[in-house]
Amino acid sequence: MVRPVDMQDNYSKAPLAGRQQHIQQPSPEITQRQAAQQLVQQHLADQTRPLPAAERDEVELHLGEEREQDQQRRRKRQPDTAQEEDPPPDSSPAGASHIDLTA
Repeated sequence: MVRPVDMQDNYSKAPLAGRQQHIQQPSPEITQRQAAQQLVQQHLADQTRPLPAAERDEVELHLGEEREQDQQRRRKRQPDTAQEEDPPPDSSPAGASHIDLTA
């Protein structure tokens, strides 16, 4: 059983213990403010630090590649236009002669 003297001692220390606990517990405002300050500091540090370039971010120079692609496109277009101009041999009349002209 608890002695009356111990009980009275505990009751007298309760307000002091409550104040100490309140002081030691961080309030939500202070915690939120500290977290926001840490984020700002981290953001500033990230801005001053250069980021390594990823492979997909690197610039690749291919000299003449664009020209080659244009030439390939032109080559593909030329046979298509030639086929459109020339009718197939089986669709022409039997007695007609065929003349190719290039200007």
